[in-house]
Amino acid sequence: MAIRDKAALREEFRKLRREHPAHSDYLYLLDIPEIVDAKVITSYYPLPGEPSLITLNDALIKAGKTVLLPRIVNQKMEFVHYLGAQGDLVQRGKFHEPVGNIFIGEIQVCLVPATAIDQNGIRLGQGGGYYDQFLIGTPAFRIGIIHDREFVKKLPSEWFDQTVEAIATESGFRRI
Repeated sequence: MAIRDKAALREEFRKLRREHPAHSDYLYLLDIPEIVDAKVITSYYPLPGEPSLITLNDALIKAGKTVLLPRIVNQKMEFVHYLGAQGDLVQRGKFHEPVGNIFIGEIQVCLVPATAIDQNGIRLGQGGGYYDQFLIGTPAFRIGIIHDREFVKKLPSEWFDQTVEAIATESGFRRI
């Protein structure tokens, strides 16, 4: 039941993103205590329609943070240092992935893309399960990045779905 429901919901939210794009630079996240205190932060390079963290990623680097972007290798997600505008990203289909060695170390904050998030922190991702696999193994503070309209009352969930502890939208930050 849930997998079919999730696929339909993903498509519904993707359609809304195409029809009604929303914009924010998310720079207000620079003042969130967990980010202020963090040394290492995972982020992402946006897919079409996803909230863009490109400006925030560069601001985090300027603030002295280590920013990591994901790439998929052998069906697992790993993270690599992102160096900002001068850094190398390789386009693989619709994904932009960083070039370099895998990061080994402690991560304090994860900025997590989502298609939608509910009031319990349940995250609807893209359907590959990569973030769920990664998040299960990290104690990092998790901030889901979505558009305002993607924060919903209830989403279907399964035993392996990982939650977020806060959300960031174009209108602000909210702890769950």
